[in-house]
Amino acid sequence: MPTQPWEPEALKHVRAMAKYLAVHAISAQVLAEDPTRRDQMAKELQASKAPHVRPDLRVDPSDDYETLLRGWDDSLAQEATDFQSHFLRLHYAVIASIYYDYFVLSPAIQKYGTRFSNFYQQKLNLEFMSFMATLPHGQLNKDTPSRPHLNAGAADSPSPPPADRANIDLARVTALLASPEALLGISFYQRDEVLAGVWRVDTITRRTTLIGTSVIFVVLFDDHEERFEMSEEGVKDLLLQSCVR
Repeated sequence: MPTQPWEPEALKHVRAMAKYLAVHAISAQVLAEDPTRRDQMAKELQASKAPHVRPDLRVDPSDDYETLLRGWDDSLAQEATDFQSHFLRLHYAVIASIYYDYFVLSPAIQKYGTRFSNFYQQKLNLEFMSFMATLPHGQLNKDTPSRPHLNAGAADSPSPPPADRANIDLARVTALLASPEALLGISFYQRDEVLAGVWRVDTITRRTTLIGTSVIFVVLFDDHEERFEMSEEGVKDLLLQSCVR
């Protein structure tokens, strides 16, 4: 029996978000087998006419979110048959998780408060880690699968995105960090006079201590071979300086 009246609603949100993260995890593994093709498809996504595509991951508060979520859920219910369908499934899972967080989950957290939020996040973490352990490349140490270095060996510097493409706003950054696995498989472009360039979250690790659980991100930059370990706050700052490539 639930100990709190809001537990059934929290578990409903866990199931919804876990579905998006599971689809993302499966398709991200497939796409990681050919990162060059994956990154080319990410560029082509900007001009895609596929239904419900949102290349910049932008949330429009005036959208009919229920209709959009139904459309994304219908698309995700179809089995992936090739590389392209995995790519679209990954995109739909990411944008659906952002819209679900913005329109459905965040209002519930505002309504019920911190205990609801902590309960939801704890259950979601357990659900996702259990799922990852069932994958062929799932890891029991709470790490997500490592991704190949973005454009490894590329000789030319990537061209910057169009100047009119807006940086990721705080609302979208908050939504992405609420379900950090959604960052995997997305290329970002950091706009900075000195450090401009393409970057990607390579792995995510949850570390549990006596004072709680923290999330550690390993970030790859296109022009560096090193992997950089960053805190959630560091990735937040980086996202706010970046746009989706």
